[in-house]
Amino acid sequence: MDLKNIKNINLKDNLKNVVKTSVNGGHKRLLITALVLGCLVFSICFLYQPARDFYISVREQDRLQAQYDALKNTNNQLQNDIEYLQTEEGIKQRASETLGLIQAGESIGYVAGSEIADGRDNSAASTSSKLAYKNIKTPETWYSPFFNFIFNVHD
Repeated sequence: MDLKNIKNINLKDNLKNVVKTSVNGGHKRLLITALVLGCLVFSICFLYQPARDFYISVREQDRLQAQYDALKNTNNQLQNDIEYLQTEEGIKQRASETLGLIQAGESIGYVAGSEIADGRDNSAASTSSKLAYKNIKTPETWYSPFFNFIFNVHD
């Protein structure tokens, strides 16, 4: 064999090796990509429900905290009302507002045809409006629109 034939044989062998490695390397890359994507899909499928449950519990905790804060404010207002009503001035004012009572030497007048209320405080209505803490919605955060969409959560 001469040197030219040896170069041609080596060139053909090298070309076959290059083609063989590139084809095998391409299959390996495709197989690795498929495995990575499969693991990713598998992880998403199994982690979706726990992540959704966690997000819902965080939202519920935020809602309950907002209700607690509103209830605490209502309780503080009611406590202030109680303390005021335990004073003589508070008793006189409440008796005048709710029962229409007046003190000796005072006079009362009503305007006929007026649509203005008689000035009496409907304490049951005002208390029930103060206790509207149960209607408080979950506070919105910067991430809640995105996760509400992802986890299909509606308030």
